[in-house]
Amino acid sequence: GEYTAAAIASIAFGQPVSSVDGKLLRVFSRMTCYGEDIKASSAKKVAADYYQSRIPKDRPGDYNQALMDLGATICLPNGAPHCEDCPWSALCQAHLLGKETDFPKIPEKNPRTIEKRTVLLIHDGESVLIRKRPDAGLLAGLYEYPNRVGSLTKGQVTELLKERGVSDYDLKKTPPARHIFSHKEWHMTGYEITVPDLSALQTPDCIPARFSELKDVYTIPSAFTSFSRIFYKKA
Repeated sequence: GEYTAAAIASIAFGQPVSSVDGKLLRVFSRMTCYGEDIKASSAKKVAADYYQSRIPKDRPGDYNQALMDLGATICLPNGAPHCEDCPWSALCQAHLLGKETDFPKIPEKNPRTIEKRTVLLIHDGESVLIRKRPDAGLLAGLYEYPNRVGSLTKGQVTELLKERGVSDYDLKKTPPARHIFSHKEWHMTGYEITVPDLSALQTPDCIPARFSELKDVYTIPSAFTSFSRIFYKKA
């Protein structure tokens, strides 16, 4: 990447190229009281220009390595910079203002939304029904166990089965499961439903998969691992 290439160019070949990583972004933000999002691409460009204008042409490798060490051992994150040991402290705007811990600026992440789902594990002792997710969106194109938004009660699941004409079955609730995505959490209720015949519940979008195929043939997302283990044991 760009950071590694610049580091090699300066350290190994003496090229006056600034090498900017997360540590140097942190140093830059405190040196200048940079108030914008430090993770934005524009921040990296401004920081690169800042360092590039100061890099010595005769010792660019030493300069970059010194800054790397500064960010790694002195200008530390999480409110713990060792300003008393910093050779740049007299020039650091954040230190002069007593605002070291105010930088760098990182916007707060939006809280993850919680989505309740009910997962239906419908099987005949050898195969379980799975369906393919849409080609776009979350877990696009992967296979999953049939599920509904919301936490359905056992009675509600029974009604669903009756609507499909299924009367001969064994129904039991599984332990709950949770999966965390970057922007949402699934809080899942599961029901294991054993039926003598899957044909009444099978549709073009909902197909049977043998327990032994769940690992190697079909791609079941890790979000459903807790439920997949039920069938791994039976395979």
